[in-house]
Amino acid sequence: MTKQPKLTPAFQKALDSLNPAQREAVTSIEGPVMVIAGPGTGKTQIIATRIANILRQTDTDPSAILALTFTDSGATAMRERLISLIGPDAYKVHISTFHTFASGVIQSFPEYFIRSQSAQPLADLERYQIINQIIDDVQLELLKPINAPHYYTSAIISSIQTLKREAIDPEELASVLKLQLKKLEKDKDDLSKTEFSNQQKNLTKNLDLLKIYQAYQQALEKTGRYDFEDMINWVIDAFTTNNELLSIFQERFQYFLADEYQDTNSAQNQILTLLTSFWGPQANLFVVLDDEQSIYRFQGASLENALNFKNSFPQAKIITLTDNYRSQQLILDAARSVINNNTISLQRSFPEIKRELKARTNSPVRKINIHAASHSLLENLYLAKEISQLISSGTSPEDIVIIARNNADLLPVSDFFNHYKIPHQILGGQNILNTLVVKYFVKLLRVTHQSRQAIEDLDLFILLHYPFMEINPLDILKLSRLAAKNKATILDTINSLSESNSDIEQPQKFIDFIQKLATWNELDSNHIFTETAQLILEQSSLLDWLLSQKDSPEHLKNLNAFFEMIKQLNHNDAKLNLASFLNSLDLMIENNIIISPPDVDLTTDRVTLTTAHKSKGLEWGHVYIVNCIDGKWGNQSTRELIKLPPNILQNSHHAPHDQIEDERRLFYVAMTRAKDSIHISYPLSHLSYGRTQTTIPSQFIHELPQKLVNQKNTQPDQDEINQLLQKLITPSSDKISSPESAFLNSVLANFRLSVTALNSYLECPYKFKLNTLLRVPKAKESYLSFGTAVHAALERFHNQFKTEAKLPSKDFLITHFSTALQREIMTESDYHARLKQGKKVLSAYYDLHQNDFTPPLFTEKFFGYGFSSVTLDDIPLAGKIDRIDLVDPNNQTVRVIDYKTGKRKTRGQIEGNTQDSDGAYKRQLVFYQLLTDLDSSFSPKVVQTELDFVESPQQEKKTGKEVFTITQEEVEELKNVIRSTMKDIRSLKFNRTKDYSICQSCEFKDHCWPQGIPQYSSEQLSLLKTTDGNSKDR
Repeated sequence: MTKQPKLTPAFQKALDSLNPAQREAVTSIEGPVMVIAGPGTGKTQIIATRIANILRQTDTDPSAILALTFTDSGATAMRERLISLIGPDAYKVHISTFHTFASGVIQSFPEYFIRSQSAQPLADLERYQIINQIIDDVQLELLKPINAPHYYTSAIISSIQTLKREAIDPEELASVLKLQLKKLEKDKDDLSKTEFSNQQKNLTKNLDLLKIYQAYQQALEKTGRYDFEDMINWVIDAFTTNNELLSIFQERFQYFLADEYQDTNSAQNQILTLLTSFWGPQANLFVVLDDEQSIYRFQGASLENALNFKNSFPQAKIITLTDNYRSQQLILDAARSVINNNTISLQRSFPEIKRELKARTNSPVRKINIHAASHSLLENLYLAKEISQLISSGTSPEDIVIIARNNADLLPVSDFFNHYKIPHQILGGQNILNTLVVKYFVKLLRVTHQSRQAIEDLDLFILLHYPFMEINPLDILKLSRLAAKNKATILDTINSLSESNSDIEQPQKFIDFIQKLATWNELDSNHIFTETAQLILEQSSLLDWLLSQKDSPEHLKNLNAFFEMIKQLNHNDAKLNLASFLNSLDLMIENNIIISPPDVDLTTDRVTLTTAHKSKGLEWGHVYIVNCIDGKWGNQSTRELIKLPPNILQNSHHAPHDQIEDERRLFYVAMTRAKDSIHISYPLSHLSYGRTQTTIPSQFIHELPQKLVNQKNTQPDQDEINQLLQKLITPSSDKISSPESAFLNSVLANFRLSVTALNSYLECPYKFKLNTLLRVPKAKESYLSFGTAVHAALERFHNQFKTEAKLPSKDFLITHFSTALQREIMTESDYHARLKQGKKVLSAYYDLHQNDFTPPLFTEKFFGYGFSSVTLDDIPLAGKIDRIDLVDPNNQTVRVIDYKTGKRKTRGQIEGNTQDSDGAYKRQLVFYQLLTDLDSSFSPKVVQTELDFVESPQQEKKTGKEVFTITQEEVEELKNVIRSTMKDIRSLKFNRTKDYSICQSCEFKDHCWPQGIPQYSSEQLSLLKTTDGNSKDR
C-alpha cells in the first residue's frame, strides 16, 4: 500500500472552510465530475483540496494524479496551494500545462518520437522566412498577389496554427477539400452566381493553403524544426498508433483533473480523451470550467468541448459554485446583466444550472462609475488624477488595475502615468523590441553598422544623447553645429577632433567612441555574431549603466530575452553577422513579431496596466476599464483573409460564430476582476491618423441597468488642460524604482537547484545572482561548444550501442561529433580547429576503451524534470546525468558517469584538497548520488560514481577515469550545504565574494570593481579563505 502523505494543518482548515457546493466537489472523488466555477468562487482552492482529499481517502500515490492547466502561472499557483496542504509530496503530483505534459511524454519516451529527437522549436522569425520562401517558390492562384506577394503571410501562418490546434494535418485537409470540391460542383446550379463565385474563391484559397501547408511541413522536417502545436499532435499520433505507450500513461494515472476546461482546444481535449478512454464513461475525470469566461477562441479554444462533456460522460455529476468570495454584490449583478445577453451557454443547454453569483464578502456596495470624456487625452487625464487621488487616500497601488482591450491602448495611459509620477507596470503584451534598453542596444548596433558605410548621422546623433554614453549634451550640440558648419558628417567631424578643441569640453569621449566603432566592425568580420554582440554590450558601457539602475532587473529581463533571440538566430544561421541580423530585425518589426519578456512579476508596489485577456484569473480592489468605445469593446472589425472550409474545425457546429458573444465574455471577465469598485471610461472623440474622430460608447455600457451605474461626466477647466499640455511637452524623468527583491522572489518561485547553480553560489553569491537568476546575456565560448558536441557524440554512440547490441565504429563516433559541432555557433576558424581537436580526442578515446565499452542503462538521464520529482525537504532539485551503467544486474546496482572535457584533474583537485581547487567536481558526484537517492521513480542503487576525462587518452595516453564511492556521511554533509545555501538564496543574500582572486578571471569584474579590483596581501586572502571553514566567505 502506498504511504499516505502527511497532511498539513492547513488541509483541515481548508476543508472546514468549504461551502456545501465546494465540499461536494472536493469529496466527489470517483467518476466524472464537471464543476462550473464562476469568477471568485475558489476553483484553485477546490482543485488543490480535492487532490489532497484523494490522497487522504485512497491509497493513491501522488504521482498517479495528473492535473492539467491552461497556463504556466496556473500550474504554479496550483502547486503552491497544494504544497500548503500536503507539504513536499505536492512535488510528486504531476501538475503542468498540456504542452509541458506533451514535452514530458516525448522526453521520457523518445523512441516513439523519431521526428522530435533532433528537432528544435521554430522561431517566429523563421516561420515568416519559411512561409515567404514557399510563397516565392510555389505556384499559387490567389495567395500571391502580383504587387504584394507576401500580403497573406500572416493569414497563412494563423490558418496553419489553427489547423494544428485542431489536429488537422495536410492529408486530412486535402480530403476535406476534395469533398468540398465535389459538393461545390454538385450544388453549382442551385447557387447564385455571386454565392458560387465566393465559394469557389474560398476553395481556391484553401487549395493554395494546402500547397503551402504541405511545403511548410516538408521544410520543417528538412530543417529539423517543429511548431509549438506539433508537440501535442505528436503525442496524439503516438498514443493513437502505439497502444503500449498509451497503456503506460493510462496505468500511470488514475485521477485526471483539467482546469480552465472551457479554454482547451480540440487537440488538447483529444489528449484527455485518449488518456481516460480506458475507463470509458466512468473515468475519474474532474473538469473545472466557466463557459462565461471562455475568451480564447482565437487560439482554437472550443467552448463546445464543455458543451459535449455531458454527452461523453452521461453519468457525470454537475456541480455549480455560486458563492463569490471576491466581489461586492452590485458588481456581480451588473456583470450578470451583461453576460445574460449571450445565447450560447451551458445554462441554456442545462436549465438546471443556476448561475447567479452571491457575494460572500463584507465590502460596501458601490455603483459602477461611468465616465465620459470629451477627448481621449482628457480620459487619460481623468485616469491619472483619479488614481493619484486614490493612492493619496491610502489605497495601495498594487490594488489598482487599468484594463484595456489591447496592449496598444495601454501605452497612452502609461505615458500619462509617467508624467504624473504614478508607479505602474504593464503586464503582458509587451514587445521587448520596444523597451528602453533594447532600443538603446539596437541603436548602438545600427550605428556600428552604419559607421562603415558613411550612412546619415541621425542615429549617431540620437545615440550620443543616451545616458549610458555619459556625454555632455551641450558638447553633442556643439559637435553637430561644427559638422554643419564644415558641411561634414558627424563621424568625419569627430575624426578631426583633438584634445586642443577649446569649444568642446570633452572631445576625447567622442574620439574614444569612434575608435570603439572601428573595433566592433572588425569584431564583426572575424567573430560569431553572439560574441560580437556580447563584446559590444560590454565595451559600450551599456551593461554597466543598466546594472547601476534601480530598475536593473527589468532591464536585464528584457535584454536577456533579446540575447536569447540573437542566440537562436545565430544557432539557425552560423554565418549571421551584423548586417544580416539587422535585416532579420527589420523583418520582425515589419511583421510585428513580438519578442516577449519572461513572464515574471517585477514588483508588487505599482498600478497594473493590462489587457482583458491577461487579467483573467487575477483580482484587484479597483478596476478601471478604459477606452470603452464601440469597435474596441464589442463590434471589432475583423477581416477573415482565409476562410477555412465549413465544419473543418471539430467543434464549429455553431458557426458562423457570434463574435459579439466572445467579446461580451471578455468584458465580463474584465468586470469580475473587481473586488470593491469598477470604473468604466470612454472618450467621445479621439485622434486617428492625425484627425479627430467622434466615437460612441460600447453597447456593453448600455447593457448595464441604469440603477446600478453612476454617470460621471466631469470636464476639466482650462487651467487643468493647460497644465496637462505643459506636462505632455515636458520630458519625463521616468525613473521609477523597482524593488529588486520582488523580482528575485518571483524568479525563485520556480527555481530548481542544480549542482551547477550550487557551485556557482558557493563560489560567489553575487555572480550566482547575475548568471543564474538574472541571466546576464553572454555568448557561448568555443571550448564549451566543443564540450557540448563531445557529449552529444558520446550520447549518440552509446544509444546506438544499446539499441543495436553491437559496438558502433570509430567513424560513427567521429561523424556524430562533427554533426553536433556543426550545430554549435562559432567562427569558421574555431570550427575547423575544434573539429581537428575532436577527431584526435575521440579517436584516442575509442582506441583505448573499445574493449571495455558496455551498453548503458541510461544516457542523458534527467532528474527533477518531466515525471521525475526530486526534493530535499521543500527544496526542488534537478540535474542531468551523462550516463548510467549497470554494475550488477542481479542486484540492480549502477555506476553514474559524468564526462569532462579539458585537462584532467588529479584526485586531490577533484576532492578539493589542493590550493587551486574547491571540491566542485566531487560535490557534483555527491549531488548526483543524492538525486538518485531522492527520486522515488528511479529504482537502481548507485554504488559508484565516475568522472571520465575524455581528453586524457589523447593528452596523456592513459585512461581519464576516476571512480568514487560516495559515503552516507558525504551525502548528509551535502544535504546540510544545500539547506544552508537555499536558506541564504531564499533570504536573498547575494554578497560579492571576498576572495578577490576569483574576481581576476570573472566576466563581471569591471562591473563590480570599475576602479579596479582591490589589492589584498596573500595573508589577507588566505585568512578570507578560511573564515568559514574550508568554504569561501560569503
